[in-house]
Amino acid sequence: MITKPHYEAVMDGRTYRATRTQDPTVVNLRWSGSSPPDPRFTETVSGSYKLPVRLEELESLSLVEWRCEYDGEPFIVNDEDSDKLYVSYVGESETRARELGMNIVERFVADGELPKGAVENLREVRKQYWPTPVQE
Repeated sequence: MITKPHYEAVMDGRTYRATRTQDPTVVNLRWSGSSPPDPRFTETVSGSYKLPVRLEELESLSLVEWRCEYDGEPFIVNDEDSDKLYVSYVGESETRARELGMNIVERFVADGELPKGAVENLREVRKQYWPTPVQE
């Protein structure tokens, strides 16, 4: 199942959805349902909880997104329907994006729909943000 781009944090061996905050050293862990696993979670609306934590408390923080190629060009997948993908073009040519039928939202931003069966290399990609990966 394809998911929208989101952050995942691991704390105490458990994986949570996470959202960034204005403070780059803090994220909000998210929990839906009843009985969050940590008593420090506070309920924001019925059945939804959050827990602000410093990055140092986490084992890791990663951006999770789906990517694909279509007609040789790269895309990020934002959502899916039964037979199509809602995508953002991440190539380098606005002209090429137009040729592929993308909507130019603003300069360097193009999105649209692609037939699910026509894309190649559909995959989940995780980019680790914390701890910062060591460059070799």
